[in-house]
Amino acid sequence: FQNIQIKNVFVKFAQRAINVDGLQENPLQKFSLENVAITAKTAGVIRHAKNWQLNNVKVTAQDGTKVVLEDTENINL
Repeated sequence: FQNIQIKNVFVKFAQRAINVDGLQENPLQKFSLENVAITAKTAGVIRHAKNWQLNNVKVTAQDGTKVVLEDTENINL
């Protein structure tokens, strides 16, 4: 998948804030997240992804973890 936009999303009481798993040979590309706030038990992971734009994105994990980035390029949380 590529060229996906997600805007104005507010989530509370989730188990995991984010769980993204692209394919090594076909990473998830050019996602845009804007005005996203997620409160969850744990932060989660982004794997096999590149060239994401994040604007006003906040992930709050009750266990204190941060989103783990694995095999990613040009993604800044």
